[in-house]
Amino acid sequence: YNEQKHGDWLNYCELKKDKVLYLSIDFNINPFALTAWHIWEDHQGGHCWCVDEIEIDNGDIRKMCNEIQSRYGHWLPTCYVTGDPMGKRRDIGQIDHASNYQQIQRYLGLIDQQFVLPAAPTHENSRTDFNYILFYHPDVQISKKCVNLRRDLRIVEIDAFGQIKKTNRLQISQQADFLD
Repeated sequence: YNEQKHGDWLNYCELKKDKVLYLSIDFNINPFALTAWHIWEDHQGGHCWCVDEIEIDNGDIRKMCNEIQSRYGHWLPTCYVTGDPMGKRRDIGQIDHASNYQQIQRYLGLIDQQFVLPAAPTHENSRTDFNYILFYHPDVQISKKCVNLRRDLRIVEIDAFGQIKKTNRLQISQQADFLD
C-alpha cells in the first residue's frame, strides 16, 4: 500500500449512483467491519475504489443492516455482498439457525445471486493477490473516509510464517478487521 498512489489525493473516490456497489464484510464480535467498493471498467481502463466503510460494535446484525440500508439503499437492488466465510456458519441463536449472511439477506431483501461467498484463501495467498492488485492495477483508490482500512493497510504485521499477527486483539496492529 502506497499512500501517495492509493490515497485518493484528488478527492474523487466517492459513492457513484451509476456504479455497482460491492460490500465486503468481516464478522467479529467487535467490530463487524464492512468496506464498500466500486469496481468497473470504462474507456479509461479499470478502476477499483474503496469508497466507504462501516464499523459496528458488539456484532449486531440488525445495526449493520440498518446502516447498510441507510447509506446504500439506492444500490441494494444491484449490489453484491462478499466477505468473511465465517459468516456462512449457522447461528444456533436463530430459530432456523440462519447464518449471518442469511440474516442480512432477509433484512435487506436481497437474492441469493447477490452473494459471492468463496472459500477463505490463506492469508499468504490473500496478501500476495492484494499486493499484486495494489502494484499493477491502474486505479486502486482508498477514500479518505476509510480511515480504518487505510490504517490496517499501513500497519498490519505478519509473523515468520506469513500469517497476519492476530494473537493480541488489544493491539490495533493485530486487529486488521477492515483489511480482512
